Amino acid sequence: MLSKYYPHLLQALAVAAGFVVLSTFAFGHSTANAIDFAISIAITVLGVVAVAVGRGKVERAIGLATVVLGAWSNARGLRAAAPQATVQVWPGMGDHPQRERPRQVAHFVEWHAAPAERRSSPRPALAA
Repeated sequence: MLSKYYPHLLQALAVAAGFVVLSTFAFGHSTANAIDFAISIAITVLGVVAVAVGRGKVERAIGLATVVLGAWSNARGLRAAAPQATVQVWPGMGDHPQRERPRQVAHFVEWHAAPAERRSSPRPALAA
């Protein structure tokens, strides 16, 4: 099956990790962030493929750990690229917040879209 490609996936992950370290020292901050973000997306995809093609538990565990690290790196990269961004987790929220809590979502969007001096209400709280 596809597991014959598994060693190549691991090599690609190792090369990507090395390039991330190199880009951190070789390029300016914004360029390194962009490169690292692109590589972290590739690492996440390679991790998903490694989970899919891995035959044993160890191979799948390595792939799953790669997916988790890649996703964490993506979130870190987004935060570095847009430090002014707001991240808010709403407990119990599913895939369609505009359907599940339309008023809270509308208030959240309107509050963040309004200029700071025109905001009449307090920052939107997490809605349960």
